[in-house]
Amino acid sequence: MGDTIALLGQDVDFTCKVDNLGKHMVAFVRASTPPRLISFDEKIFRQKDKYELKSKMGPLNNEWILTVKNVQETDRGNYSCQVNADPVLSATAELDVKVPDFSKSEIEFIKTLA
Repeated sequence: MGDTIALLGQDVDFTCKVDNLGKHMVAFVRASTPPRLISFDEKIFRQKDKYELKSKMGPLNNEWILTVKNVQETDRGNYSCQVNADPVLSATAELDVKVPDFSKSEIEFIKTLA
């Protein structure tokens, strides 16, 4: 997983590659206090309209892709992919969200539409 910078409103993918998964399962966790479990195995636990999970199973490795939809500033932070092995295997990536700057004329135009 790698750090990502997204523009407000974009969808973002976090890809977790796991070799020799065996009987273990993959979870995505959002770092916060306390940490929030987003998904475990193929089940989404939080905001099903906000997150999407895809898996690609191969003979040697598996990919798990967590999509964060319509990114907002509140989505900024660390996301971890964890495998329930002993010890737990984990990879973390940071999401930063950029809000586009608008010129005064663009802001006035938007206000007239409201």
